[in-house]
Amino acid sequence: MSRYIRPQRGMSLIELVITIVVLGIVLTALYSAQASIVGRSADPLLTQQSLYIADGVLETLQALPAIADIRSEAPKYSDNTQSLPLPVSLADRYKVEVGTESVTLSDETLEKVTVTVTPTAQPRAAVTLIGYRADY
Repeated sequence: MSRYIRPQRGMSLIELVITIVVLGIVLTALYSAQASIVGRSADPLLTQQSLYIADGVLETLQALPAIADIRSEAPKYSDNTQSLPLPVSLADRYKVEVGTESVTLSDETLEKVTVTVTPTAQPRAAVTLIGYRADY
């Protein structure tokens, strides 16, 4: 009579403990990655709002009838005396800087307008737009 040895079924206690430890390590790594992603989730919103403000300011300045008007109006946006294209409750959360510079391009004088909008909460989410305007 020979004894038949059946193959082992299931897991031993040590194998179960090792599996739980490995799963714990993996889940902890996944959780920390998710937490860092969620912590940065406001960046796209701030960038989008900064882009909206910069585009509004640039379009407003370029719509003025003359380059001289652009030069006189630009500083009003930099010191926030001019209203921004944004609800008042959000306007104080952004810093707007507007610069102008005369540029000559093949005997034509252009005004270069640079608009930079920086959210006070996330300075690295700053947006800069550059536009050109000629007197015609």
